[in-house]
Amino acid sequence: MEPLYKTQTRITKEEYINYSLTVLRHFLPYRGNQILFEAALAVLAVYSLYKGIQSVFFAAAAVIVLFPLVHRHITKRQIRANFYKNPKLIDRVTQLEFYQDRVKSTDSGSVLELAYDKIYAIYETSRNYYLMLGQNEGIIVVKGNCGQGLLDFLNDLKKKYGKR
Repeated sequence: MEPLYKTQTRITKEEYINYSLTVLRHFLPYRGNQILFEAALAVLAVYSLYKGIQSVFFAAAAVIVLFPLVHRHITKRQIRANFYKNPKLIDRVTQLEFYQDRVKSTDSGSVLELAYDKIYAIYETSRNYYLMLGQNEGIIVVKGNCGQGLLDFLNDLKKKYGKR
């Protein structure tokens, strides 16, 4: 049977970083820990202001502002290091074929066929779709490499299978 749509994705460092950050944003314990940390600092800041301890207030306020920036920078460095540790990822090209009931992903080392009803989740960013096989494994679909028909098809898949 012929596929309905075809496209390809080249896994660049930037694509890998964007994919990893998107997956982390959807990982509840990761987000929950950040929110709890920020909330605890906010409580400390308010309490210290109430008690008149300005030095603690300013320190807590500075950490509240700087933490997300520093954390994102450190996370990106770790993701970049992971990318370069796995030479098979660097500039890997994946051919994607979309059928009525499944997607087929082929690269130099493997073939994967995934039925749409087995998709864990579908994440969308301004540049990509991520068809997730599990919590931290997925297929990157670059929107810029897709025709309008495939984009509409992916949008329909997201509506039907996007969240589990």
